[in-house]
Amino acid sequence: MKVVVPVLAAAIAAACVDMPAALTRQLEARHLASEMHVEFARASDASNRAVLADTDEASVSAAAEARKARQVVEKNLESLRPALESLGYTDDVRQLDAFKARYVEYRRLDDEILPLAVENTNL
Repeated sequence: MKVVVPVLAAAIAAACVDMPAALTRQLEARHLASEMHVEFARASDASNRAVLADTDEASVSAAAEARKARQVVEKNLESLRPALESLGYTDDVRQLDAFKARYVEYRRLDDEILPLAVENTNL
């Protein structure tokens, strides 16, 4: 019994020391995910504005904004996966992979649409 108590105390102490690091990684993952969500919405909105713009300047500006927001989304996509893996969130990694597959298709379509919007082919 005397040996079990120090071993148990050491295990609890080790878990408590690692807890702040795990909470920090979880907070970072949540920050990346929320920023990715906001920037994806911003990119989608800017793409819509580029298509619906009634002037060349507005269309070019909105298209540039869409591309800039997409860069943030893509950067966060790459950073979020290792963060989720380090936390052992396998289900979240699968969901992120599913989102990424759909996002690649979205980006492909957006890459076709934005140049047309800048050319004002919608007018």
